[in-house]
Amino acid sequence: MTVHESAPAEASTPKAAVPPGSAKMPVDLVNEALPASLDLDAPFPPLPATMQQVLENAKGTNQDPLEVATALKAQTEVQLQQLQTQLELAVGWVKVKEIEKLTAELKLEKMRKDLTSCSEEDRPQQEEEAAQARLSLKAKEVAIARLKEFKLRTELRVVTLREQHKKAELELENIKIVQRTKEMTEEIQDIKAYIAVVKGDNGEKAQLGGLYNPDRDTFFYSDCKVGGLGKWYCEILEEREAWKRYPAQKWFVSQAGCQIYCPVGKVTVDYSDQPDFCLTTSSLTGSDWLEDKAKLASLTRHLQPPTYEIKDRKWVGETPPDETPPGEPSFIWFVKETDKNYATGIHLAGTITECLQLAQPNTHYVVQPHI
Repeated sequence: MTVHESAPAEASTPKAAVPPGSAKMPVDLVNEALPASLDLDAPFPPLPATMQQVLENAKGTNQDPLEVATALKAQTEVQLQQLQTQLELAVGWVKVKEIEKLTAELKLEKMRKDLTSCSEEDRPQQEEEAAQARLSLKAKEVAIARLKEFKLRTELRVVTLREQHKKAELELENIKIVQRTKEMTEEIQDIKAYIAVVKGDNGEKAQLGGLYNPDRDTFFYSDCKVGGLGKWYCEILEEREAWKRYPAQKWFVSQAGCQIYCPVGKVTVDYSDQPDFCLTTSSLTGSDWLEDKAKLASLTRHLQPPTYEIKDRKWVGETPPDETPPGEPSFIWFVKETDKNYATGIHLAGTITECLQLAQPNTHYVVQPHI
C-alpha cells in the first residue's frame, strides 16, 4: 500500500494590515508551531512482504519455512511497535497544540478588548501585536490540522500492519501444525519399523528374533538429548543405511529441573545416549581415567601446570601457595569440576581463598593457575 502525502495547506494572510517586515511569514510560524520530534513529511517505511510472498520466495531454497515465518512475524511486530509509538506521540502533540491554540485565542480576545480602550498613540503598536497574534493563532490551527492528518495516516498504517500481523500469526501457527503433523507421521513410521523388527512374521515375538536376532539387518538409535558425544554418535548412525531413528519422549524432570528423555514407550534400542534403554554402550572400561580431571591429573602431573584439588570445599593433599612468587604476575586460577566436560563446570578466581568460596559441597574440583 502506498501512502500519498498531502501538501500542507498554506495559512491565509490576515485581514489586518501588517507593516512590512514586522511579521514572520506564516510558513515560518507553522514550522515553529510543529513539534521537532515528529517529521510529518517523512515517508513511512515500506510494509513488510506478506507471509504468502515470503514463503513463496523461500520455496526451492534451504530456508526453513518456520524460521522464515517467525522472522517475518518479528519484523512486522517491530514496525508495528514503532508506528504505535509514533501514533502516541502524534496524539499527545495534538492535545498540546490544542491547548496552545486555546491560550492564543484567549490572548487575542484580550488584545481586541484592549484595542477598544487604548489611546491613538498606542493603537498602531497594539494593532501590530494583534496581527502577530492572529498569525500565530492561524499557524497553530494549521499545525493542528497537519498533526491530525499525520495521526490519521499513522492510524491507517497501524490498522494495515495489525491485519498483516494477524495473518502472519495464523500462517505461522498453520506452519507449526503442518510441521508437527509431519513429525508425528514420521515418528509413527519409525515406531512401525521398530515393531516389525521386534516381532516375528506372524506378529509374535520370535524365540531368537527381535532385537536379539543376529541375522537382522536393521538397527535403531534414539537421541534422548543427554548431551555430550551421544548426539554426534546419533548423527553418524543416521548416515548409515542400516540404522533407523527411533523417536524419544519426555520421561521425567530431574531435581535440578532438567527434562529427561527416553525412547518412546521406554523400549530398548540398539543405541541411545540414555544407557537404561540401550543394548550397547559408547564408553570404554577405564575411560574415566581420561574423563575425570582429578584422575587424569594424577597420571600426567609432569605434563600439566601445577594442579591442586578441592573436595567438599576443602583442599585435598598439597595446598597452593598463598601469594604469587616475587617478580611473577598475579595468577588467575581455573577451578574445574572434575566430572564436567565440553567447556562446562569451569570457574575463574583471583586468589586461593576465592577458589574455596567458589567450591560447592559434595563437589570435586581441580585447581590450576593460568600459564
